[in-house]
Amino acid sequence: MTGINIKALRKATLRRHGDTNDVSSKVNIARLAFLLASFLIVLASVSLIFIGRFASKEADRQAVTNQQSLLETALNGRFILIARDQLSLARWDKSVRKISLRFDKDFVADEFIDSLWFDFGLDRNLLIGPDNSVLADSREATVAFNVGALTKESPLYRIVELARDQYFRNRINLSEGYGQQPVQFVKTFENPVHGFVNLNDNVALVHAMAVVPDDGRYVLPDGNPVVLVSAQY
Repeated sequence: MTGINIKALRKATLRRHGDTNDVSSKVNIARLAFLLASFLIVLASVSLIFIGRFASKEADRQAVTNQQSLLETALNGRFILIARDQLSLARWDKSVRKISLRFDKDFVADEFIDSLWFDFGLDRNLLIGPDNSVLADSREATVAFNVGALTKESPLYRIVELARDQYFRNRINLSEGYGQQPVQFVKTFENPVHGFVNLNDNVALVHAMAVVPDDGRYVLPDGNPVVLVSAQY
């Protein structure tokens, strides 16, 4: 074999090896590209699942928050209505004269409690004296008088104390006695005198306020006021 033939054979052999290497390189690149694409797909899928679960939890949390807000608004509105109904009778010179100054059972039963139940639907109403004596305790239209004392163990004791605190915070001097400046309903939530109370195994919405004068023709003496407590089941 001549030298020229040997060189030609070597060149052909080198070209075949080069072609093989090129094919192998192309296969490896394609395989890496496939693996990378597969990894990116898996990563994207995991990310979407995570984002979906996070979004679902956030949506659930927001839904619960919205429901709680709606419930709170509804309950606050209910407490405001109870306070408004109480105020029409508790802030009244006649109530001061016939409850705080000289207790009139006929007025309490036939006019005061009668309105709270028949006009406003307040299921239970109590009048708590300055010394925590229960001056009157009504269930619907039935009224009992002088039925004992409100003890510290009573679920109503704390609310009565809050009503007294509100009275003293807003007490004003009148001729020969005291009254209370008007308290806006919105501000009652800054120092609330309402809440949920278990009364005789029934959960009730309860609101309390002091019996105070409106025009000042009759005024209160120094000391604790009589407190009206109303409950709605």
